Amino acid sequence: MVYNQPELLAEHMLPEVPSLLEIVKTSKTPEEDAVHSNILAVICQLSTTSENARKRMIPEIPRLVPYLKNGAVIHRQSVLDMLEGIAEGEEDARDGIVQAMKHSLFASATPLTPEETESVIASFENNILYMREHGRRLFIQAGAVDVMFGGINSPRKETRLAAQSCIAQIFPTVDEIEAELPEKAEDAPTLTSRIMSAFMKGLRDEDDAIVTAAAEFFSSTDSEDASAVFTQDPEAMVALVMLLARKEPGTIGASYEWALVRLAEGDGLKAVAEGFRIVWVDKRVPEETKVKIVGGLVDSFVNVRKAAMIGGLGERLLEWLEDEKHRTSTLTILDKLMDTEQIVGHYLLKLDIVPPLLSAFEGPSSEDRCAAAKVMARLLDAFSDDEEAVSQRNVAVAVLTDPNVLPRILAQMYATDLKTAGAAAKLVGEIVFEEDGTEAWSYDPAEGKPPPPSPLKDSIITPELVNHLMGLLKQKDSASGALYLLAQACWGNTRGFNIVCKEFEAHISTADGMFFASLSGEYVGRHLVRQERRVADAAVKAGALDRAQELLGLEYDNIEMRRAVVEGFRVLLCSDDVDRNLGRNNKSLPRALAALIADETQMSLNDVYWVLAMLEDIESTEWLKSWSEFVSPASVEHILKAFHSIPVELEEPSADGLAEDKYEKIIAEHQQKAQKAREDLEKITSSTIGILRLSLPLWVPYASQLIGPLLVRCHEISRDGDTLTVVSKLAVETNNVDSIAVSIKELLSRNPALSVSRCDDWIRASPVIATAMCKAGIVEGLLHTLQATEEDESYGERGMALYALAGLVRTLDDEDLVKGAKDAFFTDQKALAGAITLLDTEYEAARAANDLATLSKDFPQGITTLEEASILPTLFKLFDSTDGTSDESAPLLGLLCHQDPVKLTNLLRSYISALTSPPADAVLSDKGGKKKKKKAYTPRISERSVWERFTLLSASTLAARKAVVNAGAIQDASRLIKSTDKKKVEIPLEALRQLVEADEEYAEAVSKILPRCAELLSTNEPSTAILRLVRAFLPQHVAYVISAGLHQPLLKIFGESASAFDDMSELIDTIHTLAGLDDSRQPLVQAMQEILALEEVVDFENNWGYSHAFRRLVIAGDVGATFAVDTGAIDYAMRLLKSDNIHMNVKGGALAATLSRCKTIQARSVLLENGITALIENGRAKAIALANKPFFEAEDVDNEEAKTEHRTECQRYSEYSVKLATFNTIIENGKEEYEEDYYL
Repeated sequence: MVYNQPELLAEHMLPEVPSLLEIVKTSKTPEEDAVHSNILAVICQLSTTSENARKRMIPEIPRLVPYLKNGAVIHRQSVLDMLEGIAEGEEDARDGIVQAMKHSLFASATPLTPEETESVIASFENNILYMREHGRRLFIQAGAVDVMFGGINSPRKETRLAAQSCIAQIFPTVDEIEAELPEKAEDAPTLTSRIMSAFMKGLRDEDDAIVTAAAEFFSSTDSEDASAVFTQDPEAMVALVMLLARKEPGTIGASYEWALVRLAEGDGLKAVAEGFRIVWVDKRVPEETKVKIVGGLVDSFVNVRKAAMIGGLGERLLEWLEDEKHRTSTLTILDKLMDTEQIVGHYLLKLDIVPPLLSAFEGPSSEDRCAAAKVMARLLDAFSDDEEAVSQRNVAVAVLTDPNVLPRILAQMYATDLKTAGAAAKLVGEIVFEEDGTEAWSYDPAEGKPPPPSPLKDSIITPELVNHLMGLLKQKDSASGALYLLAQACWGNTRGFNIVCKEFEAHISTADGMFFASLSGEYVGRHLVRQERRVADAAVKAGALDRAQELLGLEYDNIEMRRAVVEGFRVLLCSDDVDRNLGRNNKSLPRALAALIADETQMSLNDVYWVLAMLEDIESTEWLKSWSEFVSPASVEHILKAFHSIPVELEEPSADGLAEDKYEKIIAEHQQKAQKAREDLEKITSSTIGILRLSLPLWVPYASQLIGPLLVRCHEISRDGDTLTVVSKLAVETNNVDSIAVSIKELLSRNPALSVSRCDDWIRASPVIATAMCKAGIVEGLLHTLQATEEDESYGERGMALYALAGLVRTLDDEDLVKGAKDAFFTDQKALAGAITLLDTEYEAARAANDLATLSKDFPQGITTLEEASILPTLFKLFDSTDGTSDESAPLLGLLCHQDPVKLTNLLRSYISALTSPPADAVLSDKGGKKKKKKAYTPRISERSVWERFTLLSASTLAARKAVVNAGAIQDASRLIKSTDKKKVEIPLEALRQLVEADEEYAEAVSKILPRCAELLSTNEPSTAILRLVRAFLPQHVAYVISAGLHQPLLKIFGESASAFDDMSELIDTIHTLAGLDDSRQPLVQAMQEILALEEVVDFENNWGYSHAFRRLVIAGDVGATFAVDTGAIDYAMRLLKSDNIHMNVKGGALAATLSRCKTIQARSVLLENGITALIENGRAKAIALANKPFFEAEDVDNEEAKTEHRTECQRYSEYSVKLATFNTIIENGKEEYEEDYYL
């Protein structure tokens, strides 16, 4: 009534307002409170019904204002809206409102409680947020600002937060609000300074929420006043810096960090640095707090860390390093800090940090020694903090290799504590890391220059050191560091590699599996893997493989040792110098891997998987025939046990008898365990399925035992593609679809069963799985899902069921099962009705139409059923829509359009008319009857979309194609083909191809555009669409192709730019077909002879050339070979070989070699009679001379680019000489095949 009959409502309610307000005050239950809130809202809205009502509400204001301190949020909102309206419309009432507010809210005899204070402040803030200007002024005049600032000093957290929130809202309009404040003393602080003081006080608050709010204010405002607080008052900056001590470890982006980031921009960096400096030197700040601040910098922003370093963090870190109490924590912080910020090392190098680090490295604590080594290694990654960001590696290397430093580092490799020795070895490896020697990018052995020197490696790597590293390699705690240094010793350094080889010899005879396994460390990156492989290369060269194979044949009670032996053997097999067949043919390896499978653990299965992955031969699985000991009934049992070693679901803990906080903690722990269990489940499944996939032939005899559990696992995890692939292959190999069907049937009966979406995934996995699904009763299940009642709105589930059923029909390779599925669908009236209702839904309609087309295609009973369902109008609507539904609805429309072909023809004709003749009403007129102006016309359906519809219909049925033709599509194609725009020309060609391929007497009509196609091929860049249209005319309508002269440009493209088409093989096949047809052979021969008669024909040999065209035709078959000889290919080869151009000689030699190998045409004898081998030999002599030509350009003696170009040319001529020699060998000895047929 407030909106429909406001005057009537006001007339009856205004007299009752006092009594109604009494009722509102007496709420006792939530239900009553809701009703009373509505009453109060109506009372407050009465003032908006008329001017009279507004005036009559003024006396009630004193009774309504108290709701601003003790009313619910909705109550306060109603009162504030009313006060805004009255203050705006009744200027004389404003003073009275202010007095009422003072009396009740701001100057009451009874002080406000903390809760009331919060409500009043929130009401003030509400006015600012909703831009009630009059209400805001009322609050300011009544004294709200003082109450708001007073809230900052409240002992109650909620009150302080409310005050902060309101003050933050005031700040954007601070000048405007200050002008509205009552007069104040001249020395009174400004509103801006009071705001800044309030938030500065918040930064020092003990409560994190208050601190966060204050920091968020400073980080979000770009006010110069806010910045000035910190730049002019260092103590303010100190307060912000101190907050870093509160940061949770491992987090970034606290509000106070963002504030520091903003303040550190530009010149503000100095002020932030000064804040850090004060903190570092202030003895009143406990050292523990300072350490926490540094910990807060570990995961922080670049500029904040930079400010800390400028402010003296480096000096502080040095002091802590020398203080035993803080040394360990300092080293930990340094390690983390330098891991994320490379400029820290730059500052530390300037401060000469290495001596205190060395002291820690030689100290009593193993933990400190290892940490110090890591920190020194991180110095090598330092960069300068300027714009150039120059690497400081050379500076760090110079410091660490100082005569007073390096010996002390090397000495620690001999420490009795193995962790220290390993850390020292890793540090030395980092020092020599960039001495790449022969592996350097700049080094090219072909230049004849020596590799870059490796002075550090040459001085550090000695036989004694390497021998010691071999010992460290045998110990778990030091192996990683030892391997790293050995890898650097071998990398790009022949001397180091040879030393390592030599020293390996003394250790290999007594080495165990752990030793060889230690030659591969944890994966860090591909580069380190390549470096470590050089150590394996050295071991192999020293004879390690014999020892590793010997170890494989031994028996072990300890599974860890068995794993180490297998892993060590795998590491050695990875060497570049080892043939993988050594592993495939090893008699002990299958037995060793079987023992690991018996362990049933993730680690052991993973080792088996990686060995098999390395040995995999994608060409053949013959090698697996000798691996009978790898798989046995016991292996199958172990695989299945491994599958079930991890529970799929963990039982959720009970909440009985637990407090809420304890239960939440237990639930969080449970969720972590469940997540880890899921991850472990997927890992063990991945390893196991990988093992089965890589050695599948060995598991085929046990398929019936494996298939069921594998399918169960597919049901349990989300990523099941590999598992389904293995199941499919096992079923194919054993012809055992029935066992899959049994397992699937059991899964379908489970609760919960397979989802429809998962069923669809399985159906589409392979024909084998689809067949098993069919036999398991999936059709009945999908039909049941499709059955919909009138109240059923589960369109998505039904749509997926129909999609899965169509997928089943598409995937099955058994025609009887396909027919059975279709028959079941079309005879199930409820399922059919459920499917048809999908055509009227917004999101499922298009896909449903496509699925119905799949199910009814080649199934007359289905088409008849759909005809009776009267769905044609719906299909026309979907096809005509611009919402992207035409593509999927077109196939079904094509199947049913014979019901109303005229309607379809007219619809298609309207599309063409809209493209060629814009309607007369394509004009807009301005409002007010002004002169009409034309608007650029855009057809509702674009040209490309129209022709896409034509293409889809042309690919469907006779009736659909007839409608396309009768609508004038071929005539419109003639219009488009005349365009000079290649994209426009190609628009109709696919639809025309479909018409010609259907062979329904449309070839003659379409052939009218072929002369234009020939013209386009002759003058424009080649078009694959035109080529495919031409192919549609072959072989039956070849006369149209020859008549249009298309064979001529096709031949030219074949010889001059064969790769211009998307697929060169289509062009080759087209020419080969034309060469073999009676109506086209002679015109094609004549055209080729005319091309070869041209003097400039040889110029095209610089690209593909006609020699390549001939060779591809010879390879294509006897027809092409005969065509090549008849057109003069032999003479053309001789012509090229007689050329002065060495490149032409190579092309001619290649053509001669290809011709000589074709037994059908007997070209070899002709070539030999004509002295072909002598011509080829002459070419080879030229190539050798050019390959040995010296670099004569005296003026370019220092021109490296010219030298490189000369070397490249010499290399090419050298390759030419090899090719020409090969050609002669082929011609003389009759070699059968040669890859140059395809690529030269």
